[in-house]
Amino acid sequence: MLGNQSVVAVQRAVSELRAGRPVLLDWSGGPVLVAAADTLSPRLFTSFRAMPGATLVLTAERSAALGAASEGAVVLPLAGL
Repeated sequence: MLGNQSVVAVQRAVSELRAGRPVLLDWSGGPVLVAAADTLSPRLFTSFRAMPGATLVLTAERSAALGAASEGAVVLPLAGL
């Protein structure tokens, strides 16, 4: 009735990210909590930054817009940001 369950799950996750809410992904290396940086509130950013091993991942396009051109995604540790 709702279609392919995987497609529905991805659509829901995208909707949550666009609304500024974090999403927990079931990744092969374990669960991963993600949020769209564009919609993060200061409080949520502070919570993410406090998590051990938290990183900020920027696309090549986004990093280029910030003046840090790269061939691919840029991964920055959140500790100290």
